Amino acid sequence: MSEIAHNHSCGRQVRKQLIPKRLIQKHGINNLWIYNLRKDWRLLYAVQADHVELLAIILNWMNHKEYERLFKFT
Repeated sequence: MSEIAHNHSCGRQVRKQLIPKRLIQKHGINNLWIYNLRKDWRLLYAVQADHVELLAIILNWMNHKEYERLFKFT
């Protein structure tokens, strides 16, 4: 995950219309990134900026089955 700390755009950005509404409501985000971990696990994070620095905020990590359920692939 240190890769995210050095390069916030190392994951795949989710198109805004595909961000699950549940995550928007829970975290108040307007962007979502997916970073593939080992063995079909996924890390979800959002990028937020304040006046001084850019932050990558880890929202959740999940296995592939949970990931598919969240994005309604199954």
